[in-house]
Amino acid sequence: RKAVKQKDYFAFMEADRLFHTSFSELTSNRRLIVILDNIRDMIHVMGAKALALEGRAVEVIKEHQTIFEAVKKGNIEEARRAMAYHLDQSKEAVVESEL
Repeated sequence: RKAVKQKDYFAFMEADRLFHTSFSELTSNRRLIVILDNIRDMIHVMGAKALALEGRAVEVIKEHQTIFEAVKKGNIEEARRAMAYHLDQSKEAVVESEL
């Protein structure tokens, strides 16, 4: 939130990476963690473009909060839905940023 308020999108992307990486590390599966980390490198480039869209960074924060709350409650189905929604919204933002 602080990075968005300061329009520091580099810091925001680092926080975003940490958010996603934290979930993969919960698996304790080294191979999966490395694979997802490599994918995050590619996503980082696309995400920077998508964040240029007005309001996208604020929406990402809301989407992450929804995911976090579902995981915290142990509601697997709600977390799955929230993650799927976040991925769909992110994909659409990347596509829109390419237009």
